[in-house]
Amino acid sequence: MKRLNLNLLFIFFVFLFVAVRLIAAYFFSDTYLDNEWGKLVHNLELSGIFGINVVIYDFHATHKFANPGDIVLPSIFMPPLYAYFIYFTIRIYYLGLTNIHICVKLHFVRLKTYFKIELSYILQKETSKIEQYGC
Repeated sequence: MKRLNLNLLFIFFVFLFVAVRLIAAYFFSDTYLDNEWGKLVHNLELSGIFGINVVIYDFHATHKFANPGDIVLPSIFMPPLYAYFIYFTIRIYYLGLTNIHICVKLHFVRLKTYFKIELSYILQKETSKIEQYGC
């Protein structure tokens, strides 16, 4: 009986978290990339180089969206992980998945990981109680 209640509780929380996440994504998600992130991802897509500076002429480069044929200088201006995530999200989006699909799938992976960690903690705690009392 207790196992059934935990399963129902888990299913309830999954649906609750997904509903809250979808509502938050609908109202607060970005519709376009602006400023530095947009330039980084655009230049990465166009030239394959993670950079924000584009060479204008010898010894002069500026922040801008690269045109085909421009030389993009590699940059460590911002941490690359988020820009690569956006880049791969755009690639997945071209395969037919929307941002909502990606958010929901990542949410399920995070929930599954959280509950595995929580379950291992509970089992460890119960095992230590059994060992302590000798039951």
